[in-house]
Amino acid sequence: MAQVRLVVVPIFRRHWLFYVSATGGEGGARPGLAAKEIPRGWGAGLFLEERMQRIADRIHSTLRQRVVKMWSDLEKAREGTMMNRMYRLAQSVLSREDPQEGALRAIPPVVKDMEIMHPASVPEALVRRRLMLMARERLYVHQRGMIGWGLLLTPLLPILITPAPNFPIYYAVYRLYSHYKARGGCKAICSGLDHLRAQQIEAMRLRLLDMEKTGHVFPNGSWAARVLRDDKGYFDLLERANTYRQEKPLEWVPRFVASATLEEIVQPAMRMRRPLPDEAAMKLGQQLEIPGLMEYVARARRRAVGSMFPTSVE
Repeated sequence: MAQVRLVVVPIFRRHWLFYVSATGGEGGARPGLAAKEIPRGWGAGLFLEERMQRIADRIHSTLRQRVVKMWSDLEKAREGTMMNRMYRLAQSVLSREDPQEGALRAIPPVVKDMEIMHPASVPEALVRRRLMLMARERLYVHQRGMIGWGLLLTPLLPILITPAPNFPIYYAVYRLYSHYKARGGCKAICSGLDHLRAQQIEAMRLRLLDMEKTGHVFPNGSWAARVLRDDKGYFDLLERANTYRQEKPLEWVPRFVASATLEEIVQPAMRMRRPLPDEAAMKLGQQLEIPGLMEYVARARRRAVGSMFPTSVE
C-alpha cells in the first residue's frame, strides 16, 4: 500500500495544477525509469484470475524493459542521426503531455493514505468540488483514450517484423498504459471523495439522532427534520449514507490539509491577475521537496496562458 500526497497549486485564474507524489507503491511509468524485474512462475497460480494477472505482469515487465532499453539507446545516439532525431521528437511529445494525466497516473492502484494539501485561503469545499469534477471528467477522457490507442496499436503491429524502428509501437503501448493508469487514479479519487462524503453524512445523521434523543425538537419542514424522516428531497444524501452503512467502507479517506507555506508561496489571490512565476514554483518545489514540480508548473502554465505568458493581466 502507498501513501499519496496531492498538492493543489493555483496557476492562473481557474487553472489549477494537481501534483501527486506517492511513496511505498508503484507510481506512474515514464521512459528512463529503472526496469522492473520480470516476475517468474506465472503459471503457479491456483486460480485462473491469478494466472491471468501473472501473465499480464510478465508482459508488462517485458515491454517495460524494452522501452527502457530503447530510451537509453536514444539518449546515447550521436547528434544528427535518425535515432537522435527520434529522441528529440520523443522529448517534444512528452513535454506536451497533460500534467493532470501525469498526476493521475502517479496514483498507485492500492492506496493506504491520501493527503490533499491546498492553500489556506482556498476553501476545502472548493478544492473537493474541483477535484471531483476533474476526476469524473478525466475518467471518460482516459476511457476513450484507452479505446483509441488500443485500436491504433493493431495496425502498427506489422512493424515488429520489419527493420524499421519500433518507436511508434512502443509509444502507442506507452499511451495505452498511461491512459489505463490515469483511469485508475480517477477511480481512486472518486471513490475516496465519495466515501468521505458518505462518512460525513452518516456522522451528521447520527448527531441529529442524538440531539433528537436528548429532547431537541426540530421544526417541521426544517432540513434536519426532513433528513431524519428520509424526505425525498434528500434522497441522494440518504442513499449515500445507506450505502456507507451497508457496504464495507474504504480503509482510508482523503485528508485535507490547509497549508500556510503553500499559501505564502503561491498567493492564490495574486494568481487571478498574474500566472505563477518560475521563482515561486522553484521555491515551492524546494520547500515541499518536490524536484520535478517546475516541469509540471511549466506545462500547466503553457496550457493556461501560452509559452510567452504575460507578467500581469488586468
